[in-house]
Amino acid sequence: MTRSSSTARGLIRHFLLCLDLSLRSKQAVAYGYLVPLLFLLAFGSVFRAETPALLGEMGQLLTITILGGACFGMPTSLVAERERGIWRRYRLLPVATGGLVGGVLAARALIVLSATALQVGMARVAYGTPLPVHPVQTVAAVILVTAAFLGLGLVVAALADDVPSVQALGQCIFLPMIMIGGVGIPLLALPSWAQKISGFMPGRYAVRVLELAYRDPAGVGQGGGGFAIASLVVIGASAALAGAMLFRWEPGGRAHRLPWKWTSLALLAWLAVGMAAGCAGRRLRRRERGADRQHHL
Repeated sequence: MTRSSSTARGLIRHFLLCLDLSLRSKQAVAYGYLVPLLFLLAFGSVFRAETPALLGEMGQLLTITILGGACFGMPTSLVAERERGIWRRYRLLPVATGGLVGGVLAARALIVLSATALQVGMARVAYGTPLPVHPVQTVAAVILVTAAFLGLGLVVAALADDVPSVQALGQCIFLPMIMIGGVGIPLLALPSWAQKISGFMPGRYAVRVLELAYRDPAGVGQGGGGFAIASLVVIGASAALAGAMLFRWEPGGRAHRLPWKWTSLALLAWLAVGMAAGCAGRRLRRRERGADRQHHL
């Protein structure tokens, strides 16, 4: 057996081990499966009178599902393993760090994908919500949003010293996007100042991409889908880089000599995306005003 094939088999076994450990974590499973179903019931009680029920909210519900799995479930599982000394042992393996972390991310991505499928199935059974108009685009959108939010989850896992810290840091990401980021409350229902702030948050772009893929006949190619995709790529890539640089094998100690240097990189991506969204919005409003003047003339 060659060394490359042996390494590949080892990584596959590590992936299966990560999947098993993630499913054994009660908190990680609760964030990945239970919390999204509670949001489904809450949304269903409010929007069930719509026809068809919940179709307009599926982008928000899927975003919440991905947020729970990627920004709570994954870092909770990883930090718990680090506290038990599992990652200290992983460090002795003759495998690159990227392969080990990739196994964790792949396992969590599979759990998130299954949770979103469960969300869609439960919405269909309980409320008669239609299935996605573009199934392939919806799956691709879920994978994109999951990858972006897993990058944020890596940063949370690197900065958190213990599991309670994961919950505190995760809420710093989760609650703003739920309240004023267009995830929990529809964007059009927010005041104008909140709509402007939401442009700096990845949840807004996640909801947009998922909505276009799930229910828009034109798909993600229209309605600002390109900008939303680019925003998620920028935010996710910068967060993944920051999480990789801050990664630590053992509990306690500093993740890095300059942790806020890399955390700032992830936040700067949010700032750049928000500023770009603001500029695009101003240009659109100018074009609309110009079109109105031409119409009146």
